[in-house]
Amino acid sequence: MAELIAVFDLEGTLWLHGGSVIQVNERGGEPKELSIPCFQCGVCCTRYQIRLSLVEARQIADELGFDWDEWLDRYVDQRWPGTDSFLLRHCNGACVFLERIEARNVTRCLIQSFKPSACREWTPSLYRRDCQEGLAQCWGLTVNSLGQIEGSRQKLVDFYSFIES
Repeated sequence: MAELIAVFDLEGTLWLHGGSVIQVNERGGEPKELSIPCFQCGVCCTRYQIRLSLVEARQIADELGFDWDEWLDRYVDQRWPGTDSFLLRHCNGACVFLERIEARNVTRCLIQSFKPSACREWTPSLYRRDCQEGLAQCWGLTVNSLGQIEGSRQKLVDFYSFIES
C-alpha cells in the first residue's frame, strides 16, 4: 500500500494525500476518487449472491477437499437451475463463506485466496452505497457529497489505522 499522509483540516475533516483513499484535485479543489482497500464490513457479501462458473465451482470444491456432489449440496443454492453456473448459498443472511469477527466488528472471507472472480473484481469505493453502509455500521463514519469520510477524530484514526494494518 502507498504511504498515507493524514491531515485534519480546520473543520476537523480527515484528508489523505498521496495515498489510496481520497486526494484533492489541484485545479478545482474537488476531491477525486481513488481506490480504497476493502475494510471488511461484509455488506456486499450480504447483499449479493455470487454466481460461479462451473470451473470456479469445481476449483472451490477441490480447494476445500470436498467431493463434488457433497459440495453442491452444502454450498450451492438449490433454487438455481444451472448446470454450467451456480449460486453460492447464503446462510444467516450472508455468503456461506463469510465469517463475522465480532470482537473486531469486521468480517473475513473463508475462501479469500481462491474466491470467485465476481468477488475478486468487486472494487470498494467511497461512492458505493454498500461501502457507505459498511462505514456507518462498522465504523460509525459517513461519506459526504464531496467524498470525504466524516466522523469523530477517534473513529477516523481507528479506521485509518485498521486500513493501514
